[in-house]
Amino acid sequence: MTRLLPVLVTGLACLVTSVPGAAAGGASSIGEWTLQQSAAAPSPRFGAAMAYDPVHRQVVLFGGFTDPDTGVSLADTWTWDGTAWTDVTPPDPPRALGPSVSPPARSGAAMAWDGREVVLFGGAGDTGPLLGDTWTWDGTGWTEQHPTASPPARSSGAAAWDGHEVVLFGGWDPQNGPGYGGDYGDTWTWDGTERTWTARSPRHTPSARKRPLMTYDRSRGAALLAGGANAVLRNDAWSYRDGDWTEVVPDCVPNDCMPGGSVLVAYDGFRPIAFDNSRTWLMAHGRWQRSAAAEPNPRRVSVGSAYDELHGQVVMFGGLHDEQVLGETWLWTGRAGPPATSPPPTGGPPPPATSPPATSPAEGVTPTPAGPPVPAPSGAAPGAATGPTTTPLPPTSPYHLAEAAGPRPAGWALTGLLAALAVGTATVRTWRRGRTGRPQNVPPVP
Repeated sequence: MTRLLPVLVTGLACLVTSVPGAAAGGASSIGEWTLQQSAAAPSPRFGAAMAYDPVHRQVVLFGGFTDPDTGVSLADTWTWDGTAWTDVTPPDPPRALGPSVSPPARSGAAMAWDGREVVLFGGAGDTGPLLGDTWTWDGTGWTEQHPTASPPARSSGAAAWDGHEVVLFGGWDPQNGPGYGGDYGDTWTWDGTERTWTARSPRHTPSARKRPLMTYDRSRGAALLAGGANAVLRNDAWSYRDGDWTEVVPDCVPNDCMPGGSVLVAYDGFRPIAFDNSRTWLMAHGRWQRSAAAEPNPRRVSVGSAYDELHGQVVMFGGLHDEQVLGETWLWTGRAGPPATSPPPTGGPPPPATSPPATSPAEGVTPTPAGPPVPAPSGAAPGAATGPTTTPLPPTSPYHLAEAAGPRPAGWALTGLLAALAVGTATVRTWRRGRTGRPQNVPPVP
């Protein structure tokens, strides 16, 4: 009978963990923040633009403000390789030899991977009108683009890859912008192959706002937008795919969901996450759930962030704490295990190589469509593989699903208990068989 005890304990465990509310507080502890040290690093700043470049397998950072009072902006370019920062700012030639080879100094620019290169749009300089120029980064240098059509100049807009092209939404211009206090609510897309901007007219759309946050949500194969501010701080979330916006999380009552005014939204390899300057939130089943992970200290706003697909980490740099400008690098790791080592994929940012293959789509999720081809990294051998031709479904590790699913239905408890009893019966029969040398329901052989 001693062999039956573990089985009965398993059954009771299934019963306990299946009861709603068994996990206190409902907080999830998937992932953790760590402070990363680098011998060289960007100077302290806030409002920097950041994006991941899957071709060169590094995070790109540009610009930002250095002083909240004087508003001194920067024009330097840095890359993060998973362990260290490198200053890759192109040298500016003498004025007589030609135009600048780098975007002018700014903060509040929108930046994203466009299927070929990193694209940067808009922002605010030290003085003068807001910026409405478009630049692309190919891993070694910047090139100013001159599309025939372009979004109006703005600061504090947001952009993200949607599986096919870059989506730009929102922003602010106190002089020319429509809506509340100059907030924009227009949707534009950037085609990285044709290098053109196109104004879109989706049937549904988020409200006009400044400082929205956007990321590529691989689980939905869409661009995800969250937060921002207009007359009030927003805490809703929307996804953009196939030319239209869909509300994913509606505005909700404070203290019942992620508060408005978040400073970071990213996809961490398993799910979208948000950081609201003091707490980390995980998205699961159409709602934000607070993480139990320890938070970066001190609190901060106006950070730069991007998801480093190669190493499976969200990179957060800088920010503003009261009047203190920060220069720290924090990493959010959304899963256990060694760093990913996957090559860049076709179309969008690469999937984490350490993630197990998906066996079924997540709730309300459809497979991510393939995007335009990604060229091989500089110096790669001819014909070298640059990644899979399709984007896998989101990871479905048992630990991830158990944490994200929340309390299990009561029916699961009965199923688990019945299964435990069935296994227990078989165990007893095996135990008795071991004592008699034959099954109890078979006559002995003469």
